[in-house]
Amino acid sequence: LPLHVYERTEDGGRPVARKHPVYYRVHSQPNEYQTAFEYIEQVVRDLLTIGGHLSVIDLSQRNDVISIEPVLGNWTISKDRQTGVRVFTVHGEQQRRYVDSEVVFIPGPGSTPWALHSLIEQHAGTLGISKVTREYVHNYFRRGAVGPIYATLPNNLGPKQRDEWAEFFRKYQGARNAGSVPILDGGAKLESLNIDHGKMQLTDLQRLMVEECARILRVPPHKIQDLARSTNNNIEHQGIEAVVDCLRPWCRRVEARFTYSLLGPIEGTRYYIEFDLDGLLRGDSAAQAALMSAEIQNAVATPNEWRRIRNRARIEEPNADSLFIQGATVPINMAGQKQQAQEATQ
Repeated sequence: LPLHVYERTEDGGRPVARKHPVYYRVHSQPNEYQTAFEYIEQVVRDLLTIGGHLSVIDLSQRNDVISIEPVLGNWTISKDRQTGVRVFTVHGEQQRRYVDSEVVFIPGPGSTPWALHSLIEQHAGTLGISKVTREYVHNYFRRGAVGPIYATLPNNLGPKQRDEWAEFFRKYQGARNAGSVPILDGGAKLESLNIDHGKMQLTDLQRLMVEECARILRVPPHKIQDLARSTNNNIEHQGIEAVVDCLRPWCRRVEARFTYSLLGPIEGTRYYIEFDLDGLLRGDSAAQAALMSAEIQNAVATPNEWRRIRNRARIEEPNADSLFIQGATVPINMAGQKQQAQEATQ
């Protein structure tokens, strides 16, 4: 998703302010070693794993943003005892302290201005069940898809003999040795524990865990290749829901903090930073063309208003800012009067 700096104009427009000093940093390259895509990826990763993101703002003598560098090490939040100001401490070989005006601080969902709480910590139970389920299935097939086996012997065994029997059975473990039959002696009898995975509902449990993990981030299941409830008729609307219900809250979280930290309260009244979500919300081009044609022909929107929606340059023509309506649409009591007038003049 491209990240732009927009300007609020007096006529209600919102052109992209490409000449603004912050634009290049948020849209193309925040710092010397990261692209904008890599930087935003780092921001989202921090929000999920540690519950917040911290970047240091490097300013020039003219207070222009030179770079926005993410803090990759360990950092904490505290309050200065003397001033009461919030302080961000970056721990490492050289401990550094920053205040709000020097950083971009983005708290994640569930975090507070003073403490971080990651989504992984908040949903550790759900993620733990999913992890255990995967490990069980992996180990079951790794052992040749055979349930636990045990051997019974007529005589009691000492600790050394038990270890020898255990070592003997290890030769027949694993998928590579599946189907191998151990030869027993000394009156030993080999038995297995029957496990009914159907009654365990293992497949249903795995699908439930997929849905639970998707629900943590409000990601529609079809976005993680679970198409059990998706059809050709609803997949487009599900894609729009993914943007509105999943991506947009995360985008708003980043946009608001970028606008606050990089533009400030004064410039923030005229400029703002925002992701371009229009491309994901447009739907199919045929529906958009029909909507555009209907709104222009029925005096709902002007051609320039639609060009602004489609991120195209405005047309410097007087009629491009005018409302149009089809001339054939007249009140019913005036039907045929225009044609009669034309015939009279001829």
